[in-house]
Amino acid sequence: MLFLAAFDYDLAIYFEENIEANQLEDGWQDEGRDDNRYWRCWATLVHPEVRTVLQAVTFLERPLHEDADEVGERERLEFVIDSDEKGRPVRAKTPPQGFLTPVFFRDEVLERYLQDPRTFTVEEDVVRGGRSWLLPIARTGRGTVQAWLGDLNELPPSVQRHWQQYAVPDEGVPEWRIRRDFLAQFAEPPEAGAVADLKRAISAVNQVAQTRYGEPMFADIEKAHVEAAQTMRVPANPSMPSFLEQVRTLAILVVDHLNNRLLDAAGAPADTSGTLNRLARLVSSLCGEDFEQGKKRISGLYAIQAVRSNVASHRTGPKVDETLAKAGISKFNLPAGFARLVEGATKSVNALHASIGERPTES
Repeated sequence: MLFLAAFDYDLAIYFEENIEANQLEDGWQDEGRDDNRYWRCWATLVHPEVRTVLQAVTFLERPLHEDADEVGERERLEFVIDSDEKGRPVRAKTPPQGFLTPVFFRDEVLERYLQDPRTFTVEEDVVRGGRSWLLPIARTGRGTVQAWLGDLNELPPSVQRHWQQYAVPDEGVPEWRIRRDFLAQFAEPPEAGAVADLKRAISAVNQVAQTRYGEPMFADIEKAHVEAAQTMRVPANPSMPSFLEQVRTLAILVVDHLNNRLLDAAGAPADTSGTLNRLARLVSSLCGEDFEQGKKRISGLYAIQAVRSNVASHRTGPKVDETLAKAGISKFNLPAGFARLVEGATKSVNALHASIGERPTES
């Protein structure tokens, strides 16, 4: 079990046996659970002989690392905590360095966990690795993530190694974390950034639309896309695949989930050329404008649709360059380009809010 804990492994043991059908005892259990262990069996009759194929899987979960520490002392790795006068990195571990020594990491450190939301949970102030470990964090808003050295050195060695490669010199612990960890004050981490702003705008326009028309502007996210929507983010690296992955999720959120029942309830003019055009006609009628002016008000949504359709399908070529340029995106800075798309979507959602109700309060 110490091996499983040290390397963050679970162990699945598969067993199969062909036996006489009457060898199964009365009242046998086909599944069970005890500490760190779960098992499940399936029995299938084999014809024409009256026999049973008994298949079983025993799943041994890695123990919590608190349990592993009782068996052996945890390895503590050194992390970059500063740079000297010549710009060389200064590394330390605790002890002897103090527990509350701030360590900073490039945002990319979270990508591994964001890409696997079924195993890991990433929140504004903590990262969880299933049942096995957790790390309190703080996002700085400068493209870095902060953690305390003492917390890092309590992680499993394999997790420490992952974080270690992203450590960079930086300074400036977020104010809310100082209040929480040093002054024992209640302080919630702010949900800042373009994606958080968009989600707040969607929530606000949904409330207004529900009140006025009995339907939200955006339908609930389908189950298949919930995890992607929850982890949508400005890409931490400039690769085209990372950019397109987030663009697809953004389009699902603000284009594919436009609520047709809302358009019906609001009396949107008919338009067989697509939901966006029908929405633009609704906006233009509510604002007393022509169709092209209505399209301009929600141009951020059209930009997302165009990037998904043209860039995702071609990736390179004149059509891609033209679409990116029209959206104001440089292919040499795709993370900033994605942030621009999100900001455009937020502006469009706020325009929808203003067209069906009072203008939202500027954040």
